[in-house]
Amino acid sequence: MIIKPVVNAMFLTRFGISRLPILFVLVALVAGVASRHYSLLLKSGDLFQLMRRSLLIMIGSLLLFRMLIHWPILKGSALFGFYIWIAVFSLISTSQFWILANTLFNPREAKRLFGFIGAGAIAGGIFGGYLVNFSVGLIGSENLIWICALCLFGCIPIPSLLRENTVSDEPLQKSRQEEQAGAFTEGPLALIRHSRHLSLLAGIIGISVLVGKLVEYQFNAIAVSEITDTDRLSAFFGFWLSNLNIVSFIIQLFITRRVVGAFGVGTALFILPGAILFGTLAVLFYPALWSAVLIKICDGSLKNSLNKAGIELLVLPIPIKVKNQAKTYIDVFIDSFFTGLSGLLLLLFTLGFDMSVRHISGVVLFLLAVWIYLVLLIRLEYVRSFRLKLASHPISSEQEIRTGEKNSIIEELIRTLSDASDETILRALRLAQEVKNDRFLPVFLSLLDHSVSVIRLESLRNLYLYPKNDFSEIVKARVRDPDLEVQTEALHYLFHHAGAGRVDMLLDFFRHEDRTVQGAALLCAARESRRNSRLKENFQIHIRMEAQIRQLQHISNRDHIDFTKILAARVIGTANIPDLYPYLYLILNDASSKVVDAAIIGAGETRRKRFIPLLIHHLGNPRHLKAAAEALSFFGPPVLDCLSACLDNPFAARDIRLRIPHVISHLGVQKSADLLMKYLSHHDLALRYEVILALNRLRTHFPELNFDNGRVVRTILEEAQEHHHLLNILYRKGSPASPLSAPENPEPPHPVVNEARQRLARLLEKRVNHSLERIFRLLGLKYPPQDIYDAYQNIRSHASDVRTNAIDFLDNLLEADLKKVVIPMVEISPIADHSPDLFDRKMSDEFECLAAILSGGDSALQIEALHLIKELRSDRYLSLAGNLINSPDPDVQKAARDVVMKIGYPL
Repeated sequence: MIIKPVVNAMFLTRFGISRLPILFVLVALVAGVASRHYSLLLKSGDLFQLMRRSLLIMIGSLLLFRMLIHWPILKGSALFGFYIWIAVFSLISTSQFWILANTLFNPREAKRLFGFIGAGAIAGGIFGGYLVNFSVGLIGSENLIWICALCLFGCIPIPSLLRENTVSDEPLQKSRQEEQAGAFTEGPLALIRHSRHLSLLAGIIGISVLVGKLVEYQFNAIAVSEITDTDRLSAFFGFWLSNLNIVSFIIQLFITRRVVGAFGVGTALFILPGAILFGTLAVLFYPALWSAVLIKICDGSLKNSLNKAGIELLVLPIPIKVKNQAKTYIDVFIDSFFTGLSGLLLLLFTLGFDMSVRHISGVVLFLLAVWIYLVLLIRLEYVRSFRLKLASHPISSEQEIRTGEKNSIIEELIRTLSDASDETILRALRLAQEVKNDRFLPVFLSLLDHSVSVIRLESLRNLYLYPKNDFSEIVKARVRDPDLEVQTEALHYLFHHAGAGRVDMLLDFFRHEDRTVQGAALLCAARESRRNSRLKENFQIHIRMEAQIRQLQHISNRDHIDFTKILAARVIGTANIPDLYPYLYLILNDASSKVVDAAIIGAGETRRKRFIPLLIHHLGNPRHLKAAAEALSFFGPPVLDCLSACLDNPFAARDIRLRIPHVISHLGVQKSADLLMKYLSHHDLALRYEVILALNRLRTHFPELNFDNGRVVRTILEEAQEHHHLLNILYRKGSPASPLSAPENPEPPHPVVNEARQRLARLLEKRVNHSLERIFRLLGLKYPPQDIYDAYQNIRSHASDVRTNAIDFLDNLLEADLKKVVIPMVEISPIADHSPDLFDRKMSDEFECLAAILSGGDSALQIEALHLIKELRSDRYLSLAGNLINSPDPDVQKAARDVVMKIGYPL
């Protein structure tokens, strides 16, 4: 706020307004390239060291430009470079600061603290502009650069101080740093392109940047035409930039929350374009200095207050990981692109069409109309996305969406929290964390007594986000909650509201009469001190935990022993104590299932790659599947390479490989979808089914991800071909391989043979049904999942009119190449009495059925089963047939050899 008005004034008094559009274009190009290179440095380098070097480079650049503009022969080129440097400096320094903040604080701490931390930006904005206004007459515009260099020089020790006061947690810091850096890569562009919600959001932000640059051009043009002295122009810019910050602060403090709370996000988004419309009309009819100031105040004050709050609400329904990546990408690259576009348009209008400042107002009016139209569109999309995330099933009624437009989303959340199912209340609580409003507080307090522990836990987490409100007396009751996580969260709340005596308060709980409260206090202390060296020293987590482990040999109560082991597992993982990792390895093999689950979660919380193979191993045990999947998800996207290696390993246990797709689907990143797509055509039908199931889960919970439609269509066609082959086996007459076929000269069937045919026919029908289910699940990756689900359920119906309507619906929904394959297949597929539900994971294992038949010793059954295996053409059954090559029955031998020759020889 010091350097910007100074350089603006020097540039405009030297070159005039005509060169400003060229600078807009150059700024966009240089900022985009700089961001890209910076992200690469961020991924591979140390953040604290990178910050220190960046500050040194910035200070050196300031001093260099100060010297260059002193020489008249270089001053012109230096001003061009200086103006561009300011834009890059603003982008890099701001993003670097928030990346550091996101690395140091977890999401919950960020929501609580970033408002206070961000107040520093408001204070700097107000002070910096006024400093220019008051000091430029004393020392001159050019000498203010020395003050800027001095300010930056004072920042150099800060990264080192932060490093010294932060406990090293390399895996966690690296993952957060890579996540933040990922927002500057090309990945988020795919997220935006495949999400209507994000596309509209990007369009609104892009139009606002475009309008803002045109407004800036008008403001500068009128100002430089009225004020020709460099120092006076610097003072004018500094004075009004600070005034903008004051107005923005007042609006944010007293108006924003009331407007958004009373009228909702839709109304908030109309206010900025409406205010700019008012200012634009003033410039159109009275292009004077007062109208330029008016339009600048309308744009600058509302953009960073009311409109910013509306934009933050717009991204509420979007998953947090996607939001972080896409929002940062929009703020950086969309901003740069439309800044460059504004420069090109201004060059066209001013040089090509010789348009004046007044005429530019006409262009702004047109862009404002586009802006308002996009706001109207995103209001509908916002309500739809919000309800999709809140409800357990999609909302398809347009009337419901229109009704929702009239009501505040906050009011709808309050109603949901007050009276809804447990699952919906839980969703609403997690959504409420994204937008703070005091009207939620009475509902949160009432939910502290809810019968479901996870709802009590989420209510406490929401209360934590309101640091100005102290409910310590109410929260104290939850310290004795029967759930350890709720107890720990209650202590976490009390710790952050205890002020200077918070350490002593937690130490008192270490000596509490109830051992569960003692354990919760220790777990709370472990979380608080994970990255805080002072707290680690005060609480001595390592020593306390070691003492509790040693005491285990003197405890005879089984429940007490298990509780201590569970606590040890959670504390070791949370506090990140490498010296106690051996104990974590030990209790991973404990006799108690609860202890093993806690050890698995603790191993995941360490985020150390050494534990990944053990966690993958526990996927094979159904009792620990949920805990192992959750623990692996703590590692984030880096764990995908290990999971992929296990899937590719044919010697890994099949039970483990079958559960890996389920784990992958919970990570919710584009790499998860890309990895699963590789296994769409896997020869193991059970694994293929689990992969498709995992992709369905990604499609439902992360609709912004991109699924390779071409690959999906090819797989559907392959599955349809296999389905037709199965139907041919099922219905073909005169073939010994068909369980339903009968000889041309029928003889009274032997009871054993008849039984074999019936069992194999049922087995084959199940395989046909599973094949149809896989096809519809694949269709759900390309078309709306709810539509495909409804169609599948209706096709399984025994009512002919319901089935016909479903086929007609598919006929209108599917593309031509799929329609000509799927529709005939659906029309001739059998209707099973007990067809599997589309979202039912239980599926009979035909391998076990065939294995039981072939090992039963009944020759007739074995021959029928071998004929079916030969027709199924799956190498999975090759070993079953190979076992019967030396059968004492020559007919069984011959059938087995035929199977091996037909399936095994090509392999």
